[in-house]
Amino acid sequence: MNKVELLAPAKDLEIGKLAINVGADAVYIGASHFGAREKASNPLEDIAELTEYAHKFNCKVYSTVNTLLYTKEINQAQKLMCDLDKANVDGIIIQDTGLLEIDIPSIPIIASTQMNIDSIEKINFYNKLGVNRFILPREMSLSDIKKIRSEISSDIELESFIHGALCVGRSGQCYLSYAIGGRSGNRGCCAQPCRKKYTLKDENGNILIKNKHLLSLKDLSLSNKIEKMIDAGINSFKIEGRLKDKNYVVNTVAFYREKIDSILKNKGLEKSSTGISICKGDFSPDINKTFNRDFTEYFIDGIPKEKLSSIDTPTMKGEFVGKVQEVKGSKIVFDREISLSNGDGICFFNNFDILKGTNVNKIIDNNSIIINEEKGILENTLVYRNFSINWNRNLERSKIKRFVEVGIKVNNTEKGLKFTIEDKNEIRESITYDENIEIAQNKEKAIENIKKQLNKLVDDSHFICNDVIIELKEIPFLSISTLNSIRRELHKKLEERRKSLYKTKKTERNRLITAIYPENELDYKGNILNSYAERFYKKHGVYKLSLCPESGIDVNKKEVMRCKYCIRRELSMCHGDKSKNTSLKMYNEESNLMLTFDCKYCVMRVIYCRS
Repeated sequence: MNKVELLAPAKDLEIGKLAINVGADAVYIGASHFGAREKASNPLEDIAELTEYAHKFNCKVYSTVNTLLYTKEINQAQKLMCDLDKANVDGIIIQDTGLLEIDIPSIPIIASTQMNIDSIEKINFYNKLGVNRFILPREMSLSDIKKIRSEISSDIELESFIHGALCVGRSGQCYLSYAIGGRSGNRGCCAQPCRKKYTLKDENGNILIKNKHLLSLKDLSLSNKIEKMIDAGINSFKIEGRLKDKNYVVNTVAFYREKIDSILKNKGLEKSSTGISICKGDFSPDINKTFNRDFTEYFIDGIPKEKLSSIDTPTMKGEFVGKVQEVKGSKIVFDREISLSNGDGICFFNNFDILKGTNVNKIIDNNSIIINEEKGILENTLVYRNFSINWNRNLERSKIKRFVEVGIKVNNTEKGLKFTIEDKNEIRESITYDENIEIAQNKEKAIENIKKQLNKLVDDSHFICNDVIIELKEIPFLSISTLNSIRRELHKKLEERRKSLYKTKKTERNRLITAIYPENELDYKGNILNSYAERFYKKHGVYKLSLCPESGIDVNKKEVMRCKYCIRRELSMCHGDKSKNTSLKMYNEESNLMLTFDCKYCVMRVIYCRS
């Protein structure tokens, strides 16, 4: 593996371009329909514009068609995939296997994490059918990844999440939102019941913990594991967040770009795109400054010793400021020196364990502030900053642009002066200038002028010249307007040349290939919703199958979520007793759930109970 990809989310065209400018090697964006984030859909015109912009830097654009589909929607999804192919996207992320049973463009197909492809056998099966990239489940450890990489083709690409929100249930295997209110995560409209409060009871009805966010996980951050993940065989590092705002995307991409670049340099590897990002301003990336629920490395090193849940709040708490020592009306005195600014947002838990927020109106001294609203803040309250006004201003004011590095050489030919521009990929173009060339009287000044104008950084170009080499017998005098015109023509020709050379990858698929699916029975968790998916699995050796919950089957008393995360372990209630089969009850105003535990495999199952 010589090249590594940093993959960023794009809620829309603007954020997609910003992600590329700040250093993403690729972005993924929702199409007009059938995306796993219903609120992150985009018109085809915007996707086409994004691909044209991205390809200037050899960046890739992947589009999502990763929901389960009803039979009547298959033709519409097929047309959408054809339209995305015309928009020159570099790959389409899918979940529904019914799409592998129809004629689709020879565009690379990426297996969504929603497909829950967690074994070597499944990867090899889908690879035979033309799928070449797999987004791995977030629960996988480094040892899991190493094992998979060691037994699959080196041509198969493995993509892994490194940052962002975590689903508590295995991707594609959660039906809780659908069971409670008919909003299916597999159809792109999860209501996130896992982020709500629950009360936990034991088998005897005793309350163990009351009104806490028991299924709400911290956010993932694997910034300290990237090198080990590269060594394990990951090709693409993915940031979650297609519903996140531009500040979040710019901040996280810039942060991981710095991390990955330092690792690639030490290992003699390259990023998968070209170009450098230049920031004018005082912005410095810091993942603690934009939305997070605190961070976890989840299961990357196996069963974690740390707490995984954001049990007190599903929203951003922020950075710890200090403990309140004294309250005098709207004046707050802390027990330590603080670093806050006028306009900062702060938050705290009140007496009812509800997260409340206010703003800093005035800094009095190094440990005292005036706040906008009291909202029940008391002595000994722990205070956090969840909005830094100065940091956000620096981000908003910064101007970040991406450039392809080039060099320009000037030499003599029989026809006149030859100007040659060449980029880092050794792509070059030349023009010849022969109009009334005068010899410069002041050679040093003429050379300085040539270099200055050809090196000039201009807003209408995405090239940055690092070196101008002049190999001339005699130094000509060229006006500023002439040199500017030459520079513009060189940039234009090189851009057109690079555009003509960029080709989206094509993948040939043969639907007649005989390949046997690793399982011969699939229950409702097989996520079969349409007749095409049924035909697909039957053709590949599955003789017994059931439709998924979204088909309308009753999920009462059925498993609606399977988790690697375990409440018993989280609450220090796991004693490693693998023989005792216990269960717990969890409920709120919307639902009653039963939790069962498979200690042998360290798995928690959530059973939906209507009454």
